[in-house]
Amino acid sequence: SINHHRGEGNKSQIAAVLKPVKEVVKTGKHEFKVVLEDPNADFPYIISSTRLPCVPAGTKDFEDGMGTGGYILKEWEPGVRAFAVRNPNYFKENRAWFDSVEIITMADDTARTTALKTGQVHIINRPDRKTARLLSRMKGIQVINTPGGLTYTFPMRKDMKPYDNADFRKAVKYSVDRDALVKTIL
Repeated sequence: SINHHRGEGNKSQIAAVLKPVKEVVKTGKHEFKVVLEDPNADFPYIISSTRLPCVPAGTKDFEDGMGTGGYILKEWEPGVRAFAVRNPNYFKENRAWFDSVEIITMADDTARTTALKTGQVHIINRPDRKTARLLSRMKGIQVINTPGGLTYTFPMRKDMKPYDNADFRKAVKYSVDRDALVKTIL
């Protein structure tokens, strides 16, 4: 799966963050090892991205879907919509509650919010804070905050001044008021 996104000229959304991957080595039937050019504390987060699903080596055709998830992909229009039905062989109890799921891509916040308010969709994700507050006051709409994997980083090019200086990078790290960021952003 990782190698599918690597290589010169690869146009994958995640290709850039996989550039530091030196090699991927199979270490067992269900195990592999990723060798990086340099240490990367964010790599466990990167590798858990929804853009890096596990697929059999050499997979080229993604039209039929695959996997062991709670739903089986039936229709897919890239960038438009996906339609899936419950997997009758799903192995986890108390999961996959819906008979079917349709995911409609709406990049525009206003369009997503309008679709929710008019009943075109039942759920939207990540409304901005102001919109979430307004939605929470509307009858029939419930806003639920859930812990997520969203991470804010401060990338620094350590091959360029002043970021090539470890003391400078440490000073930047210590200068960030994390509590203030949480209160302001979240």
